[in-house]
Formats: sequence, C-alpha cells, structure tokens
Amino acid sequence: MKTLLTTPIFYVNAAPHLGHLYSIVLTDVARRWKLLNGVDSVMSTGTDEHGTKIARAAESKNMAPKQHADILSAQFQKLSKMAGANATFIRTTSDLHHKHATDLWNKLKAKEVLYRGQHSGFYCVSDECFYSPDELIKDENGNLLSRLSGNPVEWHEEQNWFFQLSKFQNKLIELFETQKDFVLPPSRQKSILDELKHTKLKDLSVSRPKSRVSWGVPVPKDSSLNSASGEMEDTMYVWFDALANYLTASTINGGCEPFIHVVGKDIQKFHTIFWPAFLMAAGEPLPEKVVIHSHWTVDGVKMSKSKGNVVDPFSLIESLGVDGMRYALCIDANLENDSAFNMERAIERHNVNLVNKWSNLASRVCSPAFNLPQALKRMSDLKTGKVNDNPKLLEEINALVENDALLEKCSQAANAYEFGKYLQVLNNAAMDANERLQLAEPWKNENKNKDESIFALVEAIDTCRIIAILLQPVCPNYAFDMLDRLQIPKERRNINYAQRFADLDYIPDFKPVVTRIK
Repeated sequence: MKTLLTTPIFYVNAAPHLGHLYSIVLTDVARRWKLLNGVDSVMSTGTDEHGTKIARAAESKNMAPKQHADILSAQFQKLSKMAGANATFIRTTSDLHHKHATDLWNKLKAKEVLYRGQHSGFYCVSDECFYSPDELIKDENGNLLSRLSGNPVEWHEEQNWFFQLSKFQNKLIELFETQKDFVLPPSRQKSILDELKHTKLKDLSVSRPKSRVSWGVPVPKDSSLNSASGEMEDTMYVWFDALANYLTASTINGGCEPFIHVVGKDIQKFHTIFWPAFLMAAGEPLPEKVVIHSHWTVDGVKMSKSKGNVVDPFSLIESLGVDGMRYALCIDANLENDSAFNMERAIERHNVNLVNKWSNLASRVCSPAFNLPQALKRMSDLKTGKVNDNPKLLEEINALVENDALLEKCSQAANAYEFGKYLQVLNNAAMDANERLQLAEPWKNENKNKDESIFALVEAIDTCRIIAILLQPVCPNYAFDMLDRLQIPKERRNINYAQRFADLDYIPDFKPVVTRIK
C-alpha cells in the first residue's frame, strides 16, 4: 500500500503566493525522502474551489465561480509542476471529488452522527469557519476579528446539519496520548492535546443554506425531512468538502494508507480535530501524521494575499532555478517559528552553498589531476583486508566508519520534517571535506602517492558521494548532476549507500568530467 503525502488544497480566491509554494516543496521533499528510503510514496495537491469566499472573488471580477476557479486552478497546477513536484492534482469541482464528498457524507449519515439543528454565531468568510466568542478579538475600531487569523467575522443565524463532534472528544484525546508523534512539531502536539483536555468540543455545523452559500457540493436529500419540518436545500460546509479531497486523491492513486498531511499552522484545527473525527465516525483509517509548518513573513508580517505583501513564487523559481528555490525555502524554514523571506539572502545561500561548497567539492575531486580508480582501490584493499601494510591508516579508516554520523543526523532531521537542519548537516560535511582536502593538498606531486594524501582524497570523494545521495530529496536535479559526475550507478544512489565507505568500487573506468555545475 502506498503512503500518500498531501499539501492542503489551496483556495482559488487569488493567485498563488510563497506560502503555497513552500507547502508544495516541503511535501515533495518529504515524499522524495521516503522514496530514497524505499517507501512507496505518492503526493497530492490541488485547489479548493467552493464557498462564499470563492463566489465573492468571482463576482468581483464579473465571472461565474467555475470560470474564476478554472483560471486560478491552472496557476496552481503550473506552480506545482514548476516546483518539481510529481503530484496528483485534485479539484473540488470535479465529478470524482463530488462523489467522494457525498460518499463520506452518506457514511456519516448512516452512522447517525449527523443531525439537523439551529445554528447561530460569528462566521469568518475568509476562514470559512464559525468562531466562538472566546476565539474573537476587537480591533482599534471595535470590529470583531478572528483571534487566529485576524480576519473579520459576520453574525449568522440559520438551520444546518451538525456533526456530533462532541462525541469524539475522548477518542481524540486517546489518539494524541497513544500516538505521541501524531502531530509535528511536538510543541503543537502538546498544545492541541492540552486544548482537547481543557476545552469541551462543540458539535460542528457541516452545511450551509443554499440560499446563502450556493457555490458548493449539494447535501444529499433526506427523505425523512421535508420543508415543513425545516428541511432546506443545503451545500456542504466548505471544509467538509475540502477535507474529503484526501479520499479522492487516495482513490486516484489506487488506494493509499496511511495519509501524511502537511499543512500551515492556521488550518491545524481542521486537520487535527475535525478530519480525524470524521474518519473515526466513518470507520476509515486515520492519518499517520499531521505536519504543521509555520508561515513566511515580510517585515515581520505573515505573507498573505489580502495584505498584499506576497513574493511571486513564479518569479522566485525563474530567478533561482527549481533546485535553488527548493534549497532556499528549505534551509531557512522550520516548523516551529515563522521564517523571514529575503531575496538577497536566498541568492547568497544558492551561491555560497550550492555553487561554492558543493559544486567546488565535486569539481575538485573530479579533477583530471587525480587517479580516482587507483585511490579508491587502495582504500578498498585496506578496508577489506586485502593488504595490511599500513595499520595506522587502517585504524583511521575504521574510526571514520565507526564514527560516521552523517546519515544518522540527516535521518533525525528528515524524520522530524526539519529539512533546514538536514541541509545544515550536509553543508557542514561539505565544508569539512573541503578544509581537509585543502590541508592534505593531494594535488602536489610529492603527495600523490602517499597513503595519507590518498586517504584525504578518498574521504572527500566519499563525502561528496554521500552528500549527493542525501541531497536528492531537496535538490534532485543538482544531486543527479553530482552523482552523474561521480559516475555513481543509479542502483547505488539509495539510502543503503549513504554511509561512509559503503561504496569504494563504483568508478573503475572513471573518466574525469571538467564541466562545472551551476
């Protein structure tokens, strides 16, 4: 069974911004990390095309909602491809998605966890969510805003369908207590669990009157109700509709279990409380993990379309290239805290690390000045015991192998979805290898045949090889170029070879390549 890694599906009320790009990149990097480790993994992304926010955005442009959605959805599809993500793309306006949303609704109806009721409260159109009074704040003019998003709310009274969320509070607490890493980072797991323990969950309104929200998936008719008893035409709550996209993506990919969701912190409640409760009620398998990332800021303010402080993701890719963009976003981001974007720093990161550290290391070890096959054979003979004429060097080789922590450090960071730390480990390894090579100076004639010089050269080659293998999830094209330059066979580019001296005979017919990676 495949593992499905998902981004949120993105609202099509405006063009894509850097936050959308980061969600796509982080999810694709995590998918490629799993593939590197031999886990059959696929990815989905897509667009959320229903709800009041979309209808109003279309109306402001004198368009029908579907026409507006078609234009914006195409931009998100383009962004996903330009970002180097190989992903299934879900549109909530598709017939297949309508079917899965309806099927989920019918399952919950059959389980008797949906009921009809009167609902009133403060509704945020931007967030597509009702908020309780304690979730609101006032601005300097006395207007009520969502405490979480800062967006304005409106008062609504209406008849809706409700999901019995309150029945699942104890099951959700049990999930968080037994699955210690259900949510990453750990601080968010703890805060959500604390909230579940100390705040009573209220039943959730999961439909809207069609008279107010006409643009959405229709709620299936219930023959037991009629207009006299309060039955009206409804559309599904946009988040109920949106969350069902993961079931659509699973079906398209031939059935996937488990799910790993990558989401921004502003939508954590929907993915860590509502969605698991829906699945529990429907008898469906639960997600394996929800990875919650922070936001990008400009001048200390969260990037958002409504604030107009967005970085154009398409221009970023054109400026840095696909791999340069992926590197810049990963190296400066972390799950815990918001990250400040700076274009000058992104360019500097690209030049200093990708070009100078890694490309320079690859260029040096692939120099025609070295006889790499001879050097590798000498190290291989010592390591395997074919010769034992330099016991001191053999001790150094064994010590290097025994103390090799590069893969372990990278694995710890990657499994925590902290790819900034992951890249920093690789940066440090490249810097150390360059420094040791500089000290050994194996290019000098008097050093070329000395074991100590050969050892420094092979250690640098091996470091370069391991870095290239481990770099594949983040910068796949750049990593493939490095591996091709080192002439590493494709079957030796997986995690099993990402250890010190795990592969000393891969280039018996090595032919130096002098072109420089850019």
